[in-house]
Amino acid sequence: MNNVLGVVIPKGIPGEQVRQLLLNDFGIEIGTSFGPLNGKIWRIGTMGYNARKDCVMQTLVALEAVLNRLGFTTVQGAGLQATWDVYQVDSAHQVDSAHQVDSTHQADSAQRNSDHAQLNGAN
Repeated sequence: MNNVLGVVIPKGIPGEQVRQLLLNDFGIEIGTSFGPLNGKIWRIGTMGYNARKDCVMQTLVALEAVLNRLGFTTVQGAGLQATWDVYQVDSAHQVDSAHQVDSTHQADSAQRNSDHAQLNGAN
């Protein structure tokens, strides 16, 4: 499992200024990189508390707000909508998976009950 998402900083975006504004104005800390990628990517944590849907959404809204404040044009809400779409697909998949597991469990239970009945009848 990846614990950090690397985001390429587009040319012209003041990466360090964005990081500082996110921290100062929203309390969101994202990392920079090291070595040859220093100043070229942001590192955004994706485990634990930061992996919660509300934290992901808040980070995207804050990033959009900071970029707009710095004069960069973004499609309002596009990142948030794309993320919401992924969560919706994920939720639908989880429901399907839960249904499949439940169906399999029911079939296994029925088979065990049948096997048990046969064993008891054989005695």
